[in-house]
Amino acid sequence: MQKQGDILRNRFGAPTNHLYIAAACLCLALIAPGQTTHADSAQRLEALRALDDSLEAAPDKREIRTIFDTAYGYLTGEGGKGNVVAGVAMMEDLADQGVPQAQYVLGLVYSDPSLRQLDFDRAVRMLRRAAGQDFPPAYAALADLYRGGAGGVSDPEEAWRLYEKASRESGKIGTHGTYGMAVMLLEGIAVGADEARGLSLLEEAVAAGHPPAELVMGRIHLTGDVAGSPDFEEAARWLERALANGVSGAALDLGRLYETGQGRPEDARKAAELYRRAADAGIPEAQVRLARLYEEGRGVERDVDMARKLYESAAARGVTAADASPLPRSQQASRQGADGDGEREGVCAAPGNCQGDPRLYGYWYLVGEDGSTSFDESYGAEALHVDGRLATIPRMKSGDMEPSTGTRMEVEGSVARFRYHETAEAPDGRFSFAFQDDDTVVFSNDEGDFVYKRMPADKHLHAALLRLALTGEVESYRRANAEDFFGDAETVLVDLRNGDDRVALVHMPGARFKGALRRDGTAWGIPLGANVMAFALRQGQEAAYFERVAREAAQPIAPRR
Repeated sequence: MQKQGDILRNRFGAPTNHLYIAAACLCLALIAPGQTTHADSAQRLEALRALDDSLEAAPDKREIRTIFDTAYGYLTGEGGKGNVVAGVAMMEDLADQGVPQAQYVLGLVYSDPSLRQLDFDRAVRMLRRAAGQDFPPAYAALADLYRGGAGGVSDPEEAWRLYEKASRESGKIGTHGTYGMAVMLLEGIAVGADEARGLSLLEEAVAAGHPPAELVMGRIHLTGDVAGSPDFEEAARWLERALANGVSGAALDLGRLYETGQGRPEDARKAAELYRRAADAGIPEAQVRLARLYEEGRGVERDVDMARKLYESAAARGVTAADASPLPRSQQASRQGADGDGEREGVCAAPGNCQGDPRLYGYWYLVGEDGSTSFDESYGAEALHVDGRLATIPRMKSGDMEPSTGTRMEVEGSVARFRYHETAEAPDGRFSFAFQDDDTVVFSNDEGDFVYKRMPADKHLHAALLRLALTGEVESYRRANAEDFFGDAETVLVDLRNGDDRVALVHMPGARFKGALRRDGTAWGIPLGANVMAFALRQGQEAAYFERVAREAAQPIAPRR
């Protein structure tokens, strides 16, 4: 064998939907950042009525209420009179008069890309003014901005203080404060990681009926960040629950599950519907995924012009096709032949849906010609992904080494066909295979028999490096002098293909890495196993690129056995 304008994005990719966080229902369902750009009339009217008490207590309450109602109608389009510019101007007049409700609303407006009024500095100033008047909804909204770091606005310590302050309020504001604290504890932002307390607070928010917490719970199961391995069916249940409760961001993740057949039956039409719902809510990654379906004619009638428009819309929000989360990659590989020229059969498209014996997929090494079965004496190690991708890494020696990642495997019954693409003249290889036991498989052709043993389970660093190689983004790797980096921890330095980006894979026996490490809202450490962490080393390394590659490498490569 060979080779979300997402304003408040965290590890779970979830911009916060402010519709759920204020005692006032956060009056503008329309302008909930990144989640919902359209709310039905009942939601809008309910949200508006919820502001009655606070507005009635304001000076000159009748005049203020009239102006506020009119401005609100302009912003939401209530009664068919949508005019964002006019609504903003009227809210600005009220804000200048010191009306905290108007200051709060403008904080949301200026932080929502869909309204084309983006000004994060002004959003922060408005929310700080409202919070300074002890207007509780502003605590949580300002904390979200400080935690998410959008537009360069980042202050994790202040976000934690505001979430704590909000958590002491009653009702939905208090629940959102609890939710924000949970996410920061799970991510280890500002206060250090505390998984047990974070999960406890998240469950508290879920029990209080906070839909964004349901979304985060779904994404925890989707990524396996806490449990150690993904549970797609459980993830789907939580995502469906969040979506039913109005969190449009859940439609993106649920669509990915339907597209790949993970946790839900593979259904491109259903995936398209869900992507469209998320795209309509202004989530750029959903626009990219829907564009792909239009481009390929899957689940929708092929429409290249529509695909182009969606790609352009997402690009205007800073998201390209390459930035989209890699979860459906196995499905992409199974749709195309290795030469990109049409459908192919016999390839495992997703975990639990493999052609051939599912025991094939995982980590292996070739037994030496002398009959030695020692892993340390083997040529190297190989990983066979459920989608047919194959990566090989030579045994680690001194100096630079390069992985082999140009081969794909197709299986039909007990025959495996390898398509080699590292050189144009390389012929395809056909082998029969048979298992001697669960951990030994023999591939045979006219040239002889090739015996493979399953890689020992304690080779965590090799497994992490192989998963990273499967992304196709590894240029070379080498062993590091441990004392120069992480003490006595075994370390491999990996150069990625994106310029000078470099990653350190660090094996720390006994450690249990279950969540990403973040600094100022940016991931710089992502676990690739229970005790292996991938660290971004280079200053200025493109955060989105590192996180995309590491997240893909963290995905399981084989069905559960």
